[in-house]
Amino acid sequence: MQKTGRFFLVAILVLSVPLVALLLWQQGFRALAGPVTVTDAVVCRELDDSSAPVGAGPIFKWGGRQVCLIFRYEVPRPGGKMDVIWRFQSQVISRESIRINDTGGVRAFFLLREDGSPLPVGEYDVVIESDGRDISPIPFSVVR
Repeated sequence: MQKTGRFFLVAILVLSVPLVALLLWQQGFRALAGPVTVTDAVVCRELDDSSAPVGAGPIFKWGGRQVCLIFRYEVPRPGGKMDVIWRFQSQVISRESIRINDTGGVRAFFLLREDGSPLPVGEYDVVIESDGRDISPIPFSVVR
């Protein structure tokens, strides 16, 4: 009986070591893939033909049908995830998740209503989130 108990203890230890090593490796890989660095984040009315922001600023006149977020990003290694979260009056109205397959570049996201009507008057913000932390919150308003 004592040999059987010792055998099971050794077997559990032998099987546990690779499992723990695998879990630690996965956590380490995620840490090496991030964090995402965001620069030059701008909210604007639209982009021109060369993808430059048009009508950038924190205040937009009512009647516009869209708002654009454009930014540069860098990561040490591909494989991270980024979320772009749009909020109106502190309520999430849109969320888009993307997997980062390169080490840097420029991304643009648009907020527009499905029915094509103008964005409502009020306070908005857009947040770029990576690994559960807000990288770059940008507030803006639509006014009459």
